[in-house]
Amino acid sequence: MPPGGPIHVRYELWDAEPGLLPAWDRLWEGRFHLGTGLIGIAQHFAEEWDEYVEFDTGERDSAWSARVLNRVLSNPEEPDFPADIVEVDLYRVQLWPLVTA
Repeated sequence: MPPGGPIHVRYELWDAEPGLLPAWDRLWEGRFHLGTGLIGIAQHFAEEWDEYVEFDTGERDSAWSARVLNRVLSNPEEPDFPADIVEVDLYRVQLWPLVTA
């Protein structure tokens, strides 16, 4: 397991582009095509892959817009101890249909 604490991923399927969440860092935004309708995320650490998380959009052979957001929660209550002794990484993968002009 990488340094820090657990990692949690939440997939969100939207009908249109969702609003930004101010408390979250935007890591990536773009578009892509999914032939199978499936998207997956795997954790890579120390030359090993694990914790594969898959999501089915329900739409085969489709184009998507996407945004990946991150927020790290840490120890805010005990200033006498390091903030990262209790640390959780949260990721949101927001998907919505690609709008074509």
